[in-house]
Amino acid sequence: MAFAVHSPESPGVSPDVPAAIPASTSPPASSSAAAPALPPLASPDVRLEPSGTGVRVVFLRGMFLPDSTTLTPDGRRQLESWGQLLRGKDVRVTVLGHGVTTPDGPATGGSTTAVARAAAAAEVLADAAGKPLTAFALRSAEQSDVPHPGGDPALNRTVTLQVDLP
Repeated sequence: MAFAVHSPESPGVSPDVPAAIPASTSPPASSSAAAPALPPLASPDVRLEPSGTGVRVVFLRGMFLPDSTTLTPDGRRQLESWGQLLRGKDVRVTVLGHGVTTPDGPATGGSTTAVARAAAAAEVLADAAGKPLTAFALRSAEQSDVPHPGGDPALNRTVTLQVDLP
């Protein structure tokens, strides 16, 4: 599977990580029309990871206050900046809210805090992208599915995005 890499020199992007979704996983058809490809999504605030037929967008810094669904000023800025990359783009975006795992808490099943974080992030993304809020799907990530395992728990007070072609 070939990926188009937008800018390997950008922070959070390496040559092994795609900056765009592959246009196709099968050999090209014998027509002159090219299959659509997702536009570049690299930014200094994110790490891009291949995920299914799309890209998982992992923000490099935490976005929410402790025990809260309120965005920090930096979290809002990260979402506004990245959301502008979606302007005019025909993509499907699923916002997955994350919570910090607690020793006595469940490891599976998601949480209401994670869903509320996804909703807060989707509102900012929708505004920045000029899209209706209904253009974004919301989900709670599993508590064990943290974007920054073994790191500072503050980094996991965040959202990740799954971006796919429609």
